[in-house]
Amino acid sequence: MIKRYIEIANKFLEENRYSGVAVALVCYLLVVLFCFTSAYERFELNLFDLRFKLRPSIAEWNRLYFLDVDENSITIEGQYPWPRDLYAKGLKTLKDVGAAQAGFDMMFLDESPRTLDDKSFDTLAEKAGPEGRITLAELDAAGFNNDKIFAESIADMGQVVLSYTFNNEPPNYDVLLRQKKASFRKARARFIERSSVKIGPDRVKQCESLIDASVKSISYPIPDMMNTARAFGFVNRDTDIDGTVRKVRLVQAFEGRLFFNLALIMLADTCGVSLKNIDVEPGKRITLKNAIDPGTKAVEDIIIPIDDHGMLYVTWAGSGQGKGGRREKTFRLVSFYAVLEYRAPSAYDKKKSIAEYVRGLFELEDQIKADQLGALNEQVEIFSEELGGAADPAMKKNLEASVNELKKQIAALSENPFLSTLEAQMGQVRAEFEAAPRGEAKQNKWKEVLELRKLMNRTKLEYLRNYDLEISAQEKALQKMKKKDEKAEARLKKLKYDRQAMDLVIRVQDLADRVVLIGLTATGTQDIGAIPLFNEYARVGTYHNTINTIVQGEFINKVKWPVNFLLMLATAIAMGFVIQRLNAKRSMVTMVLTFLVLNVAVMMAFAFFNLWLQQVGIALSMFLPTIAIVAIKFVKEESQKRFIKNAFSFYLSPSVIDEIIKDPESLELGGEDREITIFFSDIKSFSTISEKLSPQDLVKRLNEYLTEMTDIVLKYNGTVDKYIGDAIMAFYGAPVAMPDHPVKACLAAVDMKKRLRELQEKWRNEGVEPIFARMGIHSGKATVGNMGSRTRMDYTVMGDAVNLASRLEGANKSFNTSAMISGSTYEAAKERIDGRQLGKIRVVGKKEAVPIYELLGAKGSLPDYMYEMLEKYNQGRAHFIKRDWKQAISSFKQAAKVVPDDGPSKIYIEKCEEYMKTPPPRGWDGVFVLKQK
Repeated sequence: MIKRYIEIANKFLEENRYSGVAVALVCYLLVVLFCFTSAYERFELNLFDLRFKLRPSIAEWNRLYFLDVDENSITIEGQYPWPRDLYAKGLKTLKDVGAAQAGFDMMFLDESPRTLDDKSFDTLAEKAGPEGRITLAELDAAGFNNDKIFAESIADMGQVVLSYTFNNEPPNYDVLLRQKKASFRKARARFIERSSVKIGPDRVKQCESLIDASVKSISYPIPDMMNTARAFGFVNRDTDIDGTVRKVRLVQAFEGRLFFNLALIMLADTCGVSLKNIDVEPGKRITLKNAIDPGTKAVEDIIIPIDDHGMLYVTWAGSGQGKGGRREKTFRLVSFYAVLEYRAPSAYDKKKSIAEYVRGLFELEDQIKADQLGALNEQVEIFSEELGGAADPAMKKNLEASVNELKKQIAALSENPFLSTLEAQMGQVRAEFEAAPRGEAKQNKWKEVLELRKLMNRTKLEYLRNYDLEISAQEKALQKMKKKDEKAEARLKKLKYDRQAMDLVIRVQDLADRVVLIGLTATGTQDIGAIPLFNEYARVGTYHNTINTIVQGEFINKVKWPVNFLLMLATAIAMGFVIQRLNAKRSMVTMVLTFLVLNVAVMMAFAFFNLWLQQVGIALSMFLPTIAIVAIKFVKEESQKRFIKNAFSFYLSPSVIDEIIKDPESLELGGEDREITIFFSDIKSFSTISEKLSPQDLVKRLNEYLTEMTDIVLKYNGTVDKYIGDAIMAFYGAPVAMPDHPVKACLAAVDMKKRLRELQEKWRNEGVEPIFARMGIHSGKATVGNMGSRTRMDYTVMGDAVNLASRLEGANKSFNTSAMISGSTYEAAKERIDGRQLGKIRVVGKKEAVPIYELLGAKGSLPDYMYEMLEKYNQGRAHFIKRDWKQAISSFKQAAKVVPDDGPSKIYIEKCEEYMKTPPPRGWDGVFVLKQK
């Protein structure tokens, strides 16, 4: 039948001149439909990332610096989170060196506790003697209010931008209480003024697309910070379907106002643009009006393209050139400990900070250079005088050579000016820059500032190299010494310290006029995620990359879908028309060449023009018509089987090749996401049982148990995934889909419990210790399919749902139960089963609490006393949730009287007695946190 259809198709191709175009149009329609699937989106995003990796990196704005709270910082200053006075010290250093701006990619949502030093404690202890009293004012003045210290440093620097986030949950009770305070309301008013602008009545509809309906509240900084920071930007991040960050939301509408991203706020402030001068046109652009260009100081509008939701695709720096997209290989990084050490006492002069100590070293280097130049000039004068009176030609020639050599040395020393001279010039030029009006004069003065900054850095590095040379010479001299020279070693140690201090000061002072972003990058504290260039990227880098994209004007232009569809249509029609007229071999060659040309063209458009074309759609529009037409031709020539065998015989066995020929998709690796129910069971105290039995008896008992349980799984159309020693893993709902898979899994577990009780009675009669088992069941989404290698694979399930089912099996230990199911399973099967809620648990490795139930039996199958016990038990849980511990204990004890060995009732009694002694905190949610798997 299929062969007949192929013959008809081939005849159609041969007899109709434009039949290839017709095939192309059908294939084009399939491609268009595929463009609206998540699979297509994933493919296209992966190719987008590949294009990023292959393109040259964009330039990096040299004013962007990261100040990292990294491993070194935490090792030196102590475990994170830090007391906030450390950030205050860091800001003081940034102000001292003249940093242009400091942004924090970290939030200060809660007030920090006060600290009390030994001196303050002793003073209070002395006043609180046998008859002494401490006044409230004395107590309030004692110690250190780190929040106040930090806030004062923010105000003192004046150029600090803080972060906040939007939340998908409304504020809880404690937060609402804090927000009712007058101090908070006053601070919030200032926060709103410096983080957002009101949406005018005429623009409400225009800005609707900027609203995220899931946002319910804002996490604000504490009032001290809201009262002192210059501006505020949100730091919520948006990821694509695969979890990768490719775009940044620059603006978001909330409660009738427009709020701005941290990166945009920092850039606007750097460019001297007030929030009122930020014009937002959703789907078109954001305009920073009358912005001072951060590079040239020219006044102009900065236009930023955005989509309907206020998103900007980031052009990430660090592609190609061996950088691999790593943050540490792109923008400048400075460790936070460096700005703290900058103000710390010098090891060789405790009265001076390291900055002051190094200043002395620079002054000394200036003096050494001046002495050297003086000596050289003096020698030039002496030789020049001798040259003027020399009569001997040979002597005259030698004197000329000496003078020329001395002049070369003078030129080399004079290449970099004296640091003190440059500092004096810098002070004067900066004053002139500040006084100059906007325009060409100010731009020219800024160029002078930048040029002087370069010269100062060159001079400092020259002095640093002098230390490198001296250290190297000293080390070589020490190696040649036969005896230990303590003075020489001490001299070398001081040289190395001076060199290290000088390097630190140079790096910190290089923060002058820089836009500094402070964030956490130490292991265990940093926010790690994927970007197109790198899968483990510290996401604090998102903000500087966003700023850099705007400053460099390197915006990614995602070509509109209508244009892409036209390109796909043209490609499909062209391939259908051409391939129809070629034989199979030439068709394949044409397809390969066209594929290469199209993909190179798409990548070149992205690399050099920032055009994002739909590469997958264009490639498929070329491939599908070609493959369809070529396949028909191959079938006609009865060469399909030979083609498959020739193509695959090098790496697949003959038996697998035959299967591929029958059903090419049957042995494909991979899987699909599907709602299923996963079942785990495990024998209680199996190790203890196995120690009492011989290997033969153990195998016999285990086989008997596994056989009985497996038969029940199969009876309810379950799939036995694997046996893990004495454990059984099974699932329901795949490979054959079944809408009632939670019910089937529960009823199977009920039958297993019943059959196990029968087996236990049998084993007791035989004088053998019975087996007890625990079961865990959870319904959720998991990946189902063939997993493994091309030569060996298993049909199995993977995902968090599987892990949770396994954890529920183990969680039976904590409640002394035998069959535990998740809330999702219970809700789907509750009309067919009897169960009781055990509560909510937070299993090891999970943040979210999971509602859990004990599976008791099929609906209505329990004896009457069980329903009586359940009534008392449920009353106890209601009192427990209300924190009425005494009433809860009374109800649970009544339940235990009805069923003396009821494990959950006993567990709750113990928990209530524990909470009577040590009540849970106010925000307690009744969740049990399991300490073991």
